[in-house]
Amino acid sequence: MIANSCSRRLQPAATLVDEAKRRRELDEERYARGDVDMEYREWLEEMDRRASLYGVERRDDGNVTLGYVTSDSCPGVGDDIPHTPLPFFPTPDYTGSDAPTGLTDDTLVDLVFDNFTQDDLLTALNALQGERKYWN
Repeated sequence: MIANSCSRRLQPAATLVDEAKRRRELDEERYARGDVDMEYREWLEEMDRRASLYGVERRDDGNVTLGYVTSDSCPGVGDDIPHTPLPFFPTPDYTGSDAPTGLTDDTLVDLVFDNFTQDDLLTALNALQGERKYWN
C-alpha cells in the first residue's frame, strides 16, 4: 500500500523517462546476454504485417494451419510449408490507470502492477517519497 498522494504523482513521473532511449539500451543489454526475444517479436510482427498486406485472413485461407511462415532459397519445397502466421500483439511499455479521486493525501491505496515493471516502479516510488524504502 502506498499513500494516495504518491500514487497520483507516480504516473506523470513515469512518463518523464525517455522511453525510446531506455528501451533501446535495455534491448542492447538483453541481446548481449543472449536474449533474443526482441528479435523474435520483430519477426512475429513482420509475419503478421506481410499477411495483412496480402489480404490473408486468419484461419480463412483454406486448410492452412497456424504456424511460422518461412521461406528459404533451397531448391524444392524445403520447409516452406504454408501456414497462417502467428498473430502478433504488441506489448505496451507502460500500463496504467488514473489514481482514485476524492481521497485525502494520506489515504492508503493498493498499487497493482505487472512483474516486468517492478524494478522501474520501485525506483520511481523511492524517488517520489522518502518515508519508506520499497524493494523486492
